[in-house]
Amino acid sequence: MTPSEMEKEIRRRSGLSSFDVQLVLGHFEQIMAECILREEDSYIGAILKVSATTREYSVLDKNGDRQVIDRLSVTIKPRRSFRQRMNDGKIRSSNK
Repeated sequence: MTPSEMEKEIRRRSGLSSFDVQLVLGHFEQIMAECILREEDSYIGAILKVSATTREYSVLDKNGDRQVIDRLSVTIKPRRSFRQRMNDGKIRSSNK
């Protein structure tokens, strides 16, 4: 679903104006970006957990030499309640 399709669906379901929906979605995007850049865990309702960490990666520079650089790594995982919905109520015991 594209951002414009998401906006239209929210407008259809909520009855809010396009301006109001765009304003809320814009602020939500800003807050999520700030959390990721601060490497904080953030949640999208009861559906997803977004985690960000800085990791070291080994890359080749322009001269072909290896360098270790820090890059932001983002992980998105379904939350427990959503995993249960996805798997007909079953979750492996190691994922408790």
